[in-house]
Amino acid sequence: TILFINIISLFFFKNWDDFMLTNGDSYGYYSFLPMTFIHHDADDLSLSTYYRTKNMKDHIDEDYTIKDMPDYWFTGVLVNGKRVIQYNCGVALLQLPFFFIGHVCAKVFGFSADGYSLPYRMCLLFGNLVYVMCGLLFIKKILRRYFDNITVNLTLFVIMFTTNLYYFTAFSGFMAHSYLFFMYAFFIYAMIRFYETFSHTFLYLMGFIAGFIMLIRPPDIVILVLPFLFKLHNLHDIKTRFTLIWHNRIAILGAVVCFFIPFLPQFYYWKQQTGHWIFYLYDKVSFNFQKPEIVEGLTSFANGWLIYTPVMFFALCGLFLNRRSANVFSQRLLKVNDFRWAAVVFTFIYVYIIFSWPIRPFYINGFGCRPMVETYALLAYPLSIFIDFVHKNRVIMFIFTSILIFFTWLNVFQTYQMSRDIIVSENMNKAFWLSSFGKTTLDARDLAAYDSNEWQPNKPLNFKKSLYENHFEDSINTHFTREIGVNGVFGYKIEPNSFFEGIHIKGADGVQKNEWIKVSLRAMSHNNNIYDVYQKTRIVVQFTRGETDLKWRATQIENKIANPKCNVYGGAWHVWDDVFFYVRVPSSFEATDALKVYLWSTNPKPLMIDDIKIELYK
Repeated sequence: TILFINIISLFFFKNWDDFMLTNGDSYGYYSFLPMTFIHHDADDLSLSTYYRTKNMKDHIDEDYTIKDMPDYWFTGVLVNGKRVIQYNCGVALLQLPFFFIGHVCAKVFGFSADGYSLPYRMCLLFGNLVYVMCGLLFIKKILRRYFDNITVNLTLFVIMFTTNLYYFTAFSGFMAHSYLFFMYAFFIYAMIRFYETFSHTFLYLMGFIAGFIMLIRPPDIVILVLPFLFKLHNLHDIKTRFTLIWHNRIAILGAVVCFFIPFLPQFYYWKQQTGHWIFYLYDKVSFNFQKPEIVEGLTSFANGWLIYTPVMFFALCGLFLNRRSANVFSQRLLKVNDFRWAAVVFTFIYVYIIFSWPIRPFYINGFGCRPMVETYALLAYPLSIFIDFVHKNRVIMFIFTSILIFFTWLNVFQTYQMSRDIIVSENMNKAFWLSSFGKTTLDARDLAAYDSNEWQPNKPLNFKKSLYENHFEDSINTHFTREIGVNGVFGYKIEPNSFFEGIHIKGADGVQKNEWIKVSLRAMSHNNNIYDVYQKTRIVVQFTRGETDLKWRATQIENKIANPKCNVYGGAWHVWDDVFFYVRVPSSFEATDALKVYLWSTNPKPLMIDDIKIELYK
């Protein structure tokens, strides 16, 4: 059933049409394969002609030429005159069988055999699904040791469809995290088999898999915590563990050798391109372990983990169900507690590390916190503990099932919203999350909430007074040049990268706390760069008290011009349209405070505006 639903989802989303354009990481992971087996040139990282003509033409404006977007923008840097892929080859090694299948299909069915045409993309997505299903199979094999079929099947369903694993399977299958989900599950299965049999074969396998995991994503080396803490319950167990390590010291050295085997292709590539066996391309960015942003990483609307995968809160609860409560509902859970300290310590260390990475918002090109996806292979166990607990009581199980149905709908529906650019989780905020909830189309108010993190009233307000109005018929501001726009309409041009101080209203002027300020204008853009959210012109509303900011809100202009579907990346150029947004007067606003409204441009091209109005509503 899980496989069938995922196949339907792949054909529904059809993300092979978009491939890697908006996900530079995906292109970087994969680029090793066409570079090695088709172009036969370590410096040839070029996107194929097929990919450029079929995709870039549709998504990037005409000012972004091939020359303006060099291939190393997607993949890495130049070192000693040679191009070096910024990413490791681990994902590419897992994609290799499906790359060859795609290559054969491309030749047989008459597609361009360049590594990027439709057969390659489809084979990679279905290959990703194969790895996800294998990961679920390993989890099933482990869970059935401890739980009944109801608990196991429900856990598998939740992991697949109620978490963002679904997004990285059905839609964004070119990223690394679903592959890592499989590798985590494989590693944990090998770990359990080692402790069941003490066979050195499983120890070597653990070393190999751990090396592969680190090759794909180095911070995930934290998985090595698990075999050291698995089945530990007391101080005596710790002593026994050191004895076990000593007795298997030769085999552990063999596992260390196996650990480095997956790195051999990577070491060879680095040596060929840089002259060094080990090369680090993130020298300008490093972890900030002194100031981890754990709370924000878990709860931020900008890709916060528990905001977009709230069901995993139950797994976190399962981590702390103790033996006494376990005795009440299932004796088998005494065995499952073998995972307790391993899972708790791993989760704490892993969360600390990933939220010490300083780039905000949290892990772009994903839905929710994408590095947590691989951990679901481990968190399936405490989640099973929690499910096993609640399904012993019919009333609690009914409530829990209702919550699961809602969370599953929310996860699948938000995946749909992501696929249609209705929401973009990395740029989300609370106001827009609430405004876009359950919607298949957006309106102008939703876009204003997206930009400003300010809830936009959806009911008519009572007009109170006009605070300011300017048609620029007598403007002498140096940032504006009066000129004829489209169809002979006059407007005033905001010069690129300019800052217009604008309207400064001192004193209350009738403005009272909790009322609404509405700013509106007409605008026409000369720039169709709809994807770069940082190159826009913004309307800014600022409430100040002396040198202190009471409130600051801004909304973009360009993404609201001639955008009938109100897509967050929408907007047209050479068209006049109305733009507006509301800002609520802060509750701390006093009669002596000031209101500032100004235009702030980071747009490299001019913007035409006219008819600015500032109105007060209540």
